[in-house]
Amino acid sequence: MAVTQLPPMALATVSDDGGGGAQGILRRQALRESAARAYARALPIVPVRARGMTVEGADGRRYLHCLRGAGALALGHNHPVVLDAIRAVLDAEAPLQVLDLATPVKDAFTDELFATLPPGLAAAVQQEFLRRGLIVELGGHHGAVIRLLPQLTITDEQSEAVLDRLTDALDAATRTAGARSRELPLPAAPFAPPITGDDR
Repeated sequence: MAVTQLPPMALATVSDDGGGGAQGILRRQALRESAARAYARALPIVPVRARGMTVEGADGRRYLHCLRGAGALALGHNHPVVLDAIRAVLDAEAPLQVLDLATPVKDAFTDELFATLPPGLAAAVQQEFLRRGLIVELGGHHGAVIRLLPQLTITDEQSEAVLDRLTDALDAATRTAGARSRELPLPAAPFAPPITGDDR
């Protein structure tokens, strides 16, 4: 069976019998939760199960999950590699809520992640940004994270100009880094995060 295919499932626990189904759950959510809910207002579904990019709602319908995911969701819902890693952490009784404290699991993940980057890519990107008049911040493990934080008052025209320079700088930097590390793929795309309600 393909990862995105789901076998039929019984939805008895969320059937529409006296407010216990999807519509009842959505009504209670609207009454109990903040009006700042963005996704829930735009997507009136109650997900009950997911695999790959397929999400099954409490109404029995199946949806393709095409929203940008974060972290492990880039691999899809319930990817076997992710599930194995979660089970290993649970079986080891590792702490699950440690804010930004160091843990062996986090350390191993960070080592693995940065081992995939061409050496010096972040510094090369910053240098190319500066050549084009863009100021960016380097941070993270060994300065391998680049943050572009434009002013909140940026206009559409300024935003387009910044993104054009950013793309040009990334192209130049990946060519430079790629010359030193031909076997690694180039980045998929530049990303400048917007300010959202949960940013602190």
